[in-house]
Amino acid sequence: MKREQSWGTGLACVSRLVVGLLLLTSSFTKAGDLEAFVNLLLQYGFPALVWAAPVIAIVEAAAGICLLLNISPRGVSLFSIGMISAFSLVFLYGYIFRDITDCGCFGKASLLKLPPWATFVRNAALLLLLFVSWRFSDEASPRSVRIKYAAAGGILLLASFFTGYNFSHRKAPGKMHPLYQRAVKETVLPQLIETSPDSTCLVIVFSYRCEGCWNYFENVKRYNDPAIADRLVILAVGKDSTGVFNDYFLPDFEIREANEKTVSELTQVAPTMLYIAGDTIRHVIQGAILTRYLFEKNYLELF
Repeated sequence: MKREQSWGTGLACVSRLVVGLLLLTSSFTKAGDLEAFVNLLLQYGFPALVWAAPVIAIVEAAAGICLLLNISPRGVSLFSIGMISAFSLVFLYGYIFRDITDCGCFGKASLLKLPPWATFVRNAALLLLLFVSWRFSDEASPRSVRIKYAAAGGILLLASFFTGYNFSHRKAPGKMHPLYQRAVKETVLPQLIETSPDSTCLVIVFSYRCEGCWNYFENVKRYNDPAIADRLVILAVGKDSTGVFNDYFLPDFEIREANEKTVSELTQVAPTMLYIAGDTIRHVIQGAILTRYLFEKNYLELF
């Protein structure tokens, strides 16, 4: 009996370690680029839940810390079972009804991304590990609780600050973006469009799955009447399989359907505006398509 109990306790410890590390990794990769995670929520069709992006990252961090430090392991394991089950159901909805193939579990960390079937298998494995943790974990001894809570509080405070800082700066000026003032040839843009050293080009990355992109599209039409740049190119991720987009907006400019993997090397946020002058990216605006007036006033007049 003691051997079985010891075996179960050891397995529960390993389960908490694996799940705790994964939850912390998920939290910090989301916090590192909240704009991409916010964009994913918009693609699911939940614009009212944009505020939930930093909350989800912080909750994942809290659950991960508690599992690693063995703080209320049974209760936290049960909570995490509910959380991962809910995330899996949301991803299943997005996969079936929204053609979403990236669950966004690990933010922009491309090495941790999995195909949909592997994502469901991974989540099932995590649920099994959490069940083991709930079934066999022992509550921590009272003597160690105070130290563990202090350590958890410190780590969680750091995670909250990091997440809150990135969320409050997600609309920061394009000068902070890594593409700002980059040569076009140093990016994947030559695989997607042609540029000329003596001309200007406005590139807008757009996703058919992003309802926010649709909402901004009337602004795009104003950029071509009269033309604000020598060329206006829309890089569309996905396909307008029903033809509804073209029938409704009647675009009179170039739309190129682009490979999602290639575009993700450029940006993981839709919409994204890139203003190119010659062979250099002069301006980068993410998460919105500005009105023509604001773009000219706040960006072109400075250029």
